[in-house]
Amino acid sequence: MKTLLRERLRGSPMFSMLLRGSSVAFALQIFGAGAKYLLQIFAARWMGPDEFGSFTYIYNWALIFTILSGLGISSAALRFVPEYKANQAWNLLRGFVQRSTHITILSGILAALAYAVFLWLSGEETRWEILAAGMLIVILTGLTTHQSQLMRGLKDILFAFTPTRVLQPTLGILFLFAAWRVFGTLSSLPALTSMAASLALVAVAQVFGLQKILPSLARSAPPRFETEKWLRVSLPMLTTAVSYAFISQIDIALVGIWLPPAQVGLYAAASKTAMLVSVLLVSVNAIVAPMIAELFAQQEMEKLSRLTRTATQWMTLPVLGATVILALTGRSILGWFGSRFSDAYPALMILTLGQLVNALTGPVGYLTELTGHQQVSARIYLLAAALAVTLNIWLIPRLGILGAAIGTATAFSASNLALYVFVYVRILKSGKTK
Repeated sequence: MKTLLRERLRGSPMFSMLLRGSSVAFALQIFGAGAKYLLQIFAARWMGPDEFGSFTYIYNWALIFTILSGLGISSAALRFVPEYKANQAWNLLRGFVQRSTHITILSGILAALAYAVFLWLSGEETRWEILAAGMLIVILTGLTTHQSQLMRGLKDILFAFTPTRVLQPTLGILFLFAAWRVFGTLSSLPALTSMAASLALVAVAQVFGLQKILPSLARSAPPRFETEKWLRVSLPMLTTAVSYAFISQIDIALVGIWLPPAQVGLYAAASKTAMLVSVLLVSVNAIVAPMIAELFAQQEMEKLSRLTRTATQWMTLPVLGATVILALTGRSILGWFGSRFSDAYPALMILTLGQLVNALTGPVGYLTELTGHQQVSARIYLLAAALAVTLNIWLIPRLGILGAAIGTATAFSASNLALYVFVYVRILKSGKTK
């Protein structure tokens, strides 16, 4: 591997950037993943399986509704921001930053209202203070995600990841600890309030960070708006984002419908532990995504193919190693949440295998969306989401949390394999870009 990297990096500023960017992203992801995992562990130990399950159920629905925030414009940022920066289209860059932020805030408010109405009508939660905290989480999560995507598009991984990956979970732990010390126990309301407060502080920090890294020529340029064009690209990406959210989040929501809160807590612990395997995937994708958009804009298909192969190699071996480690120590790791949580080990291993398939297929999602094939990506993820919902509805009542893991891992694997076939047959092999 080292020899391969030296050969590919020699005289190649693109791969040197990938190495440097991925190193920074990986360091931030490791710290952030550790902080988020500790947050879940502390919350589970301070709340117990039942209350932790209730909190997770409400919070998980907030994350699902957050996807509606921005109408997919956050995903489109990874296409347009690098393109405008590379072409020095400063007025378009400033216009996109302004208009996309306005769209994110407005649609976030509407998504938050839909979230509150859904929980109230379903009878799952009717306390106004819980609904208010959840609504704030929807709005603020959408805003912080969007600002992070803008900074990723500008290729500033440090500013893009530090607030959301490091600052937010660290503040969340501190606020949860303060609430636990004050009240002597921890319930859903102070936990949700702690999450909302940490997100608010992160959003403020991001505003200052974005102004700092935005090129001075873009800050001073008169904004030019191409809202219709941006939405034509972003709305199919919204379909992809909503579908992906259903694949990754609907399992916990459906477990909460059919099984008691304690089972939601057990499954959430397995799901969060399995997501640790994806740290390297997210780290490499963080720097690869804007590079894909830039190479596509310049029609450098050979470089794009080399970038894809190298990124896939960087993803696969560490994920395979992490899978082996979880197979050997998974029960002990789940025991950190509490003595009852080790029962989720079988679900953990199935979810981990789904992450391994994700690594083996490489950054196929970004390759599809950022090379003008967002409609294909949307259709594949939509079908995978339908598969995830169908399998979860059928399997959870029969197999419990094991059924949820099977349904989710199957849907993830199916979507990644379908995207892999499309990318390598229609884009990289044939050189087609549209």
